[in-house]
Amino acid sequence: MSQEIMRIAASFCRRHPAWAVMIAAAVMLVIPAALTPFNTKGEPREAIVALSMLMSGDWVLPVSFGADIPYKPPFLAWMIAMLSLPFGSVSELTARLPSILACMAIGATVASFVRRDMGWSGGRAFAAALLTITTVEVWRGAGACRVDMVLTAAITGACVTLYRLALYGGVGRFAGAVALLTVAVLTKGPVGMVLPCLIIAVWAIGARLGSRRFWTLAAIVAAAALLSLVIPAWWYAEAYRRGGREFLDLAMEENFGRMTGTMSYASHNNPWWYNLQTLVAGLLPYTLIPVLALFEVRRPSGSRIFRNMGRASLLAVAACVVTLVFYTIPSSKRSVYLLPIYPFIAPGLLWLWVGLAIRSPKVERLFGSLITIVAVVVAVALLAAPFQPWLSEVSLIASLLSAVAVGTVVIIARHSGPVKSTLAMIATIYTAIGIAILPPVMTAKTDRGMACTVAATAGPADPVWELITDDPLLRYYTIGFYLSDRIRQLPDEIPAGGGWLLTSPDDAAAYLAAHPGISLTPVAEKRKSCDTRRPMALYRLDNTNSIHSSDR
Repeated sequence: MSQEIMRIAASFCRRHPAWAVMIAAAVMLVIPAALTPFNTKGEPREAIVALSMLMSGDWVLPVSFGADIPYKPPFLAWMIAMLSLPFGSVSELTARLPSILACMAIGATVASFVRRDMGWSGGRAFAAALLTITTVEVWRGAGACRVDMVLTAAITGACVTLYRLALYGGVGRFAGAVALLTVAVLTKGPVGMVLPCLIIAVWAIGARLGSRRFWTLAAIVAAAALLSLVIPAWWYAEAYRRGGREFLDLAMEENFGRMTGTMSYASHNNPWWYNLQTLVAGLLPYTLIPVLALFEVRRPSGSRIFRNMGRASLLAVAACVVTLVFYTIPSSKRSVYLLPIYPFIAPGLLWLWVGLAIRSPKVERLFGSLITIVAVVVAVALLAAPFQPWLSEVSLIASLLSAVAVGTVVIIARHSGPVKSTLAMIATIYTAIGIAILPPVMTAKTDRGMACTVAATAGPADPVWELITDDPLLRYYTIGFYLSDRIRQLPDEIPAGGGWLLTSPDDAAAYLAAHPGISLTPVAEKRKSCDTRRPMALYRLDNTNSIHSSDR
């Protein structure tokens, strides 16, 4: 029975690799996205923009926390808001759905590119796409409410579309390139248009298209780039009309200051080798493949590989090199900036992996054995979950089912090919971790419990303030999201009725010392906020000056 199921699944993956990888991505990501609460400041910071859009009706420049305008263009917030409309509110799942859909689109693009442009079989196309979405960095980004996966999907699609436009022409491909570049600009700014155009320019030089054809392509790409700025230009103009100088300064700093290292505050400043380090870590577990390839006796010549490289493979190399160099120049560096590399490096890793399986099966089996050991350890850990008293009933059921799934895949995979079986185990491990392990672990980390305490303690009309003195740009984003953007900055003049204050004990003590007419009564405490990474407490704030004044 299991063999028949595997045969049907393998046939579907070969015939419909794009659909197969999208289904795999949905299985891996949707349930964890719904079960895992927000536990970092980045996710609720993006989600609260969409929440503000729905609450205020302002889809251009919504304001959160009473005064904050968005740091980034609105496309991600638009997607979240539109996906949340049928449900009436923004949830963890609807906030993360754009990234999940983007991951599915990336997988489908890789499968299509590998099959149509590289000429690989449907099975290899599915394997390359599944390898892409099961790298640590892509899997991590696909389950997060951040702009990076949507930007990566748009950049990847734009590169492939521009490549096909250069070779085959077509009005539809031109319109598709304009649409994808527009989405990229509306997601992260002009960088979303610049990077794909740079990649296709470097590819065109390497592909030696000829002078006339090169300049024709340059004109077409320039036209697509200019047209992709039309809608973003409208949004920037409208946002400037509403936000004025504050919006202009923020837009200049985010789009140009970050690239030139002239930001008013330090933002992810790292040395040049940081990108190489994060790329090696982000490609896990597949980073082991090139390491193991070093032990192969018959290694192919690098120069011969480059000379025999087709145009599609050359595009993949150009995308990897240009993206790496582009994001090495600015001082601001993050691992997610390199996400556009992953869809294009995956086919190369798969090619190397398959080559190992053919030329050095013992070396390749070592990689498969390491993954099998990890799968067994995960299955044992999940089976031990019922003995952990802090897990909920849902987590217990998820742990047991996930353990059975991992064990089943390990047993069935023994009768499959080495590459297919290892990929199946890796995908199953990610699914089990996402469903059974991450939700309870992140629930212990999140500030959602404090948000519930505030909602139960403060009256519906009571003001809820926050005070964070060490970083004026930081907010209690997680609590703010779960309280439907109810938190405001602590005002200079406290009203007579007082209110409720979220702050750290140190900030509370400093505030009391500077304001003798204020009293703070602690109500609830948390050892460390997931947003500020400092202790946090909820206080009842009373203005004793106003009480004495009323007595007189």
